[in-house]
Amino acid sequence: MRRRTFLAVTGATALLPAVVSCRQSRSGSSATSVPTPPPKSDAVPTAFADASIWPAADTYTTITAVSDRYLCGGARIKDALNVFTKGWCPVVVDISTLTTYAVLLDQKGAWVTRKVGLVDDDDMDQNSKGALTTIFMGSTLLDSEHAYLVFGALTLSSPSTQDSMRGSDFPKGTACPVILVKFRLSDGSIQAATTVADSYLVEGIEGLYLSFANGRSSLVLMGYDVNVESSQDSGNDYIALRLSVTDLSVQFDAHSILDNHDINDVRLCGQAIAYYVKGGDYAIMFLSDNKRERTGERYPIEVKDDWYYYKDNQDRESSSGSVRNVISGETIALKGDWKNELQSWSIISSDQQAYISWNGQGSSRSMSIRMPGAAAAALTWDGGNHKVPDGACVVGDVLYSFYEVKTSSSTSSNEFDITSISSGKMIADVQKTAITHGTKNAVTPWGWQMAGSMPQPVGLTTSHSPPRQHRHQPVLLCLPPRPSSHKRASPCIAEPSSYPQQSSE
Repeated sequence: MRRRTFLAVTGATALLPAVVSCRQSRSGSSATSVPTPPPKSDAVPTAFADASIWPAADTYTTITAVSDRYLCGGARIKDALNVFTKGWCPVVVDISTLTTYAVLLDQKGAWVTRKVGLVDDDDMDQNSKGALTTIFMGSTLLDSEHAYLVFGALTLSSPSTQDSMRGSDFPKGTACPVILVKFRLSDGSIQAATTVADSYLVEGIEGLYLSFANGRSSLVLMGYDVNVESSQDSGNDYIALRLSVTDLSVQFDAHSILDNHDINDVRLCGQAIAYYVKGGDYAIMFLSDNKRERTGERYPIEVKDDWYYYKDNQDRESSSGSVRNVISGETIALKGDWKNELQSWSIISSDQQAYISWNGQGSSRSMSIRMPGAAAAALTWDGGNHKVPDGACVVGDVLYSFYEVKTSSSTSSNEFDITSISSGKMIADVQKTAITHGTKNAVTPWGWQMAGSMPQPVGLTTSHSPPRQHRHQPVLLCLPPRPSSHKRASPCIAEPSSYPQQSSE
């Protein structure tokens, strides 16, 4: 299946998601003007344009991270056709100038960048090129000055005509090196590049998770090399690294300790690794500082953003849990349906850390918003107290909820509303929109990014020409359960077209 995602932006901007129906442009259409800067860094838009701005072409793209005016992902680049299979390569985009940088290889095999334009797939030369490398997108992070991109680079014995960007499309057991690149946002230059794994199964690269630690002075990279939830030995079946953000040097590798002990049942827990010591009991090791402790009766769930979530005992039926701040030592008893509210990490990374959970099906569906370290959900909608949306996104204390409304047996419209999470009060009434919401969403002050329901590529478009029909399998941030008959949405990032009165005061 082909992957595609889109981004849209217009008017002014803000840190939120909404729903949008992306309209794709042809390369022959008029050039897209750069978006208007947001009125404030924390502006909250109440309406969005129904066209996207990147890319201004009908081509495959993906988004893996968004922050402020930048986004990271992948795209098919004409300039990369002789370097990477089908021209598929990592990109970093400055939305404020609509500048796209592609990460490429030079003739000496060094990672470099180049400013590139995007063209329609129909206008790309589809004849077999001499590319001997296939790229697989992994996780990405953005801070105020740099982007950190993880991807696999498979060296081929001969040029491939396979139209694939997914590791699962390759023969089982196919492996390749995993690369981590540091990209400077101010000038588009590569500051550092390193190989974090010499051989890693290509089908697992999409599942690698990169996160900040220690006040963003370190990076933590975690992932399984095989599609299992645990291992029976201490072999090289996982990546668990802490690296310096300065030069990407390895500060700590969990294998350096665990491979020297008689352990099994290794489990990755976000920014920690749990394991069973033979002849003893379970233990956990925190990647941020290498500290280890016996878990005793506790069952580790996840460590993220300095918060350690765990069940109070090993009883599978137990609903008692706690969260401990690993810096201060503060411990809080968890309330509510916390086991279901601590969801997996976002496919698209952003500055937003709230947990959005979707539970149940049909008339028993519910949605909860839980903030990091909170004892209970800040907001829960179960259909009785509030209609459960079809999609949602959180920015700070603001919740965007999206609804598909049937207008006839064959047509539907899209609406969204904006709610204060802390007060539960509506900031803006339900608004009709031409945007078709996706199942995952993330937004920055420069616009809103959304996509469909599968871990596939994302993009952005510009003109008002009608979209062509494609099978979209985009990537997004929040994934509510959807009936199989639900029509997949085109992924987009949409520019805000209006803000509430108070946002400009």
